[in-house]
Amino acid sequence: MGQYNLDRIFKPQHIAVVGASEKAGTIGNALMKSLVNGGFSGMLSPVNPKHKTIHGHDAFKSVSLLQTKLDLAIIATPIHTVIDIVSECVEKKVGGVIIISAGGKEIGEKGREIEEKIQQIAYAGGLRIVGPNCMGIIMPGVKLNASFASEMPTAGIITISTPLSQIIGVVTLVGGIGLLIMVNRKN
Repeated sequence: MGQYNLDRIFKPQHIAVVGASEKAGTIGNALMKSLVNGGFSGMLSPVNPKHKTIHGHDAFKSVSLLQTKLDLAIIATPIHTVIDIVSECVEKKVGGVIIISAGGKEIGEKGREIEEKIQQIAYAGGLRIVGPNCMGIIMPGVKLNASFASEMPTAGIITISTPLSQIIGVVTLVGGIGLLIMVNRKN
């Protein structure tokens, strides 16, 4: 898998937000706003079969309908839909996926089975995954807020990669600490 796949996650040129929305209070809306307001300068493709445009960007019915190379897909849909979306990402040769969706192993055996299937598909296809049930990633230095955090922390030299990164990330927003990268890995 190597460094190449990680660059496509941490330095993406084209991001799809699967489950993107304009509806206030939804994770799909928060993700779109975080990317746009955070200053992401690459191509942004919302994926939602119910809309033609979302936040001024042409919307697509599925990942497979995207016409250009996709570096990163951020998934914010019900967990039972994620298996098929990850399969589409493998077929499309997406560089990496962030699964924001909750409802995996934290809810019991059925959720654990879904997570295991996601892992099997991703591993077989060489797809790197952050999540599920995560906040996402934030890299202030490259203006990437691929999370549902509404504010971009100050760029700095601290790197956080723990299950507690949501809490630490919020502290950096108010404490003046510079952040290089925040990755909330999974459950």
